[in-house]
Amino acid sequence: MAQVWIKCITLVRAADMHGVTQTYHPGDWCQVGRHDARQLVASGCAEIQNPVTRARTFELSDCGVVAYGDKRLAAVPAMGALPELQVHTDELPRLAFNRTLLYSPEVKINPVLIPVGFHRLTTGWRMAVPIIPRSGSEYLTAEMIGTEADRAATLAVVRDLRCPVYDPRIIFALKTPDCEAVIEQWLEERAIPGNDDRLAFLRAWYAHKPTMCGLPASWYGR
Repeated sequence: MAQVWIKCITLVRAADMHGVTQTYHPGDWCQVGRHDARQLVASGCAEIQNPVTRARTFELSDCGVVAYGDKRLAAVPAMGALPELQVHTDELPRLAFNRTLLYSPEVKINPVLIPVGFHRLTTGWRMAVPIIPRSGSEYLTAEMIGTEADRAATLAVVRDLRCPVYDPRIIFALKTPDCEAVIEQWLEERAIPGNDDRLAFLRAWYAHKPTMCGLPASWYGR
């Protein structure tokens, strides 16, 4: 099994290259298997600092970022921690890569987890998008946002407005027909004056339903 050098962020217990479980402290460097490295990075317990090693561990050769919106140029320096990724800027979101992160720089993303988001798309999910938090352990629901007309249109599609809402400012997506259909419908609906961007995305996703991985609030940066 290929071994990966990681830097521990929290206390980590992991098997070394001889299969013996060791305890590592924050700031320690250690070698672990590729699968363990992915899990530790995903949980925020460690990081892979070498960009070449990170790209090989998460297999990022077919991945890229499309920064969209009025502040799209702000994404270029923000992605400096991930030089292995191509970054395109565009006025509108589009799936330019086999695995694309559609990113609006008006929201901060935790850069350590970006490779993990791309890896989610190799494990059966076609989209991975954060669920918008409200407070504590609660999440925003569709009944809390938008105009009355926008909520009525959403209810006709999703059937229950108590469902959580996804944040379309951070979308990991495969370049597949169903994902492209979601983005196309979302763009059409978000262009209608008065439509809430989040409800428009929710309706578009429900209409085509590619397998969705809801990401927790830890995906937002600080």
